[in-house]
Amino acid sequence: VLIQELDLEKEKRWKAEQAEKKLSESIKQLQNQAKEEKDIQSVAVYTTDRLRELILKERNAKTRLQIDIRQLKEEAEKLSKELERSKQKEEDQQKALQTLEEAL
Repeated sequence: VLIQELDLEKEKRWKAEQAEKKLSESIKQLQNQAKEEKDIQSVAVYTTDRLRELILKERNAKTRLQIDIRQLKEEAEKLSKELERSKQKEEDQQKALQTLEEAL
C-alpha cells in the first residue's frame, strides 16, 4: 500500500513537473512574442516619426521652391518689360536717325 502511494505520489510529481515545464515554455514564448511586438511597435513609431519629419521637410522645400518660382517669374517679367522698353527706345532712335539723315 505504501509503495502504491509512493508510486502515485511520484507520478503526480512527474505530471506536475511536466505541467510546470510546459507552463514555463509557454511563458517564455509569450515573453518573446511580447518583446517582438514591442520591437515592431518601436520600429513603427520611429518610422512614423521619420516619415512625418520627411514630409515636413518636403513641404518646406516645396514652399521654398514656390517662392523661388514666384521671384523668378517676377524677375523674368521685369526683364521682359525692360527689353521691350529697350527695343522701343532703339526703334525710336533709329527713326530719329533716319529723320536726321533725310534732313541732311
